[in-house]
Amino acid sequence: MQYLNLSFNDFDGEMPLQGAFKNASAVSVEGNSRLCGGVPEQQLPPCKFNKSNEGRLTMKLKIIISVVCGLPGATFLLSVLYFFWLRMKNKTPRLKNSENLLPKVSY
Repeated sequence: MQYLNLSFNDFDGEMPLQGAFKNASAVSVEGNSRLCGGVPEQQLPPCKFNKSNEGRLTMKLKIIISVVCGLPGATFLLSVLYFFWLRMKNKTPRLKNSENLLPKVSY
């Protein structure tokens, strides 16, 4: 490759320093105003890397999400357990014969 023309493609970000991009006279990036860095001969502005919090959840937000999701889940689980406990409590034992219906009296 003799010449790499990337002009007016609306690229953004940091220009590589390796490969074909090392030779500034063989690469054209005119019209890509959001490019930065690269070899000094290209006269691009230096890159300013700001640590972005975009896409990250703060600890406070993580706790709020956990509580908001956890409370209904715990409430549902406790309700199911309570339902089964009531069901077991209300079950009466089945009698196999009529002897158990009569009261036992000792003399």
